[in-house]
Amino acid sequence: MTHGTARIKRIPIKPNTTPEERRAITVLRNRDDTLITRSDKGGEMVVMKNSDMHRLCAEHLGDSTTYVRLGKDPTPSLCITVNNTLTRILELRKFPRIIVKRLQTPPAARTQLFYALPKTHKRVLKIRPIVSASGGIFDRIGWLLQYIFSSLLQNVKAHISSTSELLHRFASVDPATLQGKMPISFDVVSLYTNIDVKEATETILDYTNTFDINTFNLTATDLKELLELIVSNNVFHCPGLGFYQQIRGLAMGSRLSGTLALVVMDRFEKIHVYRDIRPPLPIYVRYVDDSGTAVKDDAEANSILNRLNSKHPTIKFELETPDSDGFLPILDVKLKIRADGKIAYKLYTKAANKGITLHAHSHHPDAVKTAVINNEFRRAEVNSTPEYREVSCSAIHHKLLSNSYTDQTIARARSKQLRPSRNNNMIPNQLVLKLPFISNKINGQIRGALKKSGINARLVNPRPPTISHLCKKINPKPSCTMRHRPA
Repeated sequence: MTHGTARIKRIPIKPNTTPEERRAITVLRNRDDTLITRSDKGGEMVVMKNSDMHRLCAEHLGDSTTYVRLGKDPTPSLCITVNNTLTRILELRKFPRIIVKRLQTPPAARTQLFYALPKTHKRVLKIRPIVSASGGIFDRIGWLLQYIFSSLLQNVKAHISSTSELLHRFASVDPATLQGKMPISFDVVSLYTNIDVKEATETILDYTNTFDINTFNLTATDLKELLELIVSNNVFHCPGLGFYQQIRGLAMGSRLSGTLALVVMDRFEKIHVYRDIRPPLPIYVRYVDDSGTAVKDDAEANSILNRLNSKHPTIKFELETPDSDGFLPILDVKLKIRADGKIAYKLYTKAANKGITLHAHSHHPDAVKTAVINNEFRRAEVNSTPEYREVSCSAIHHKLLSNSYTDQTIARARSKQLRPSRNNNMIPNQLVLKLPFISNKINGQIRGALKKSGINARLVNPRPPTISHLCKKINPKPSCTMRHRPA
């Protein structure tokens, strides 16, 4: 195997970038006034001036109703407060010492980092603010509370977690009750920012007392103290602008914000949707801030919208109605209610989506590209009723062609989907050999050498750097490792 590997190294590899592209990458990498990032929803790489991003972030953080600027980094003192509070509570509840230690914030915990993604799909350039909380002071304690509170979501009646669940819920409704109806959706305006922290804390603690969930011996008082510590101390650093604290709305970047928002919305809906709307709606589902239902006409839709917008000081909705063909875009599908009350749907791609997927010329194994092609078509087929399946698959075919896949490549990949797959994931005591991808030919030689040598190992190629990675001064280095896969 050693001899085979040495021979492989002498095989010349043709780059998949042109000399002009490589020179452009070098120029971008050496510029200090340029920011290279990705867009908010389109998925494309964005090159913009650092000064423009600095200005947009300053404008966003200048909202004094949501943020306050701090004179210094409060992370060190907060770290001490978090650990003292957590240790006191967990030791009082007889948590094992090793668990207490693992849940404590390490002294080297970093300050939460504020960054933003440009919204290129907007006519006027705006940003989506994000706070990276990974490795921060509340990362571990947030994990514990999220683990406890997430079990409450099974009691949130309208909550759905995927497109397939949306379609299942609509298909489960008696068609007779949907006859003569049209689908509509209500979108909550700036959900996280407009959720009151005190209301969210009280609601989730009330739900914890109401429903039987495992709190690992933590009392309501314990949970309240830990929760308030997190939601009232959302501090972060914005490079070039300083340290800030969010004083309104749920903490950006927190593990808990999604669950807190869903529970607050559930309480709102129990009163103002399920109890007050008469006659009751035939269906009502919600994915985070986007809810779907069915009504008789525009007048009923607007009546419900006005009623909901009058019930809460900060929770407000926007209405979306079907297009001229009766289709309503919601999640990954366009959905309509037919005359017989049954639903029809087809794949939906937002206008902001630039149709970017793994490029045919990208430096990945052929097996990965085959999987991408088949997964794209599988998504189109699952998210379409039979009469619209061809339309959805045609859209995927066009998307793949725009990413330089040929008709022959697409057809060959789809034919492989019909063959039984060889699944190596379940082989016990298998080693995982992690090597950078060089070429399909070399991958085949390595697998052949492993098999010939009788080594029970699976070759895995880590994801190579993208163009945006290559344009940055610090690039990820490929690694070679072998680890044991447990039985």
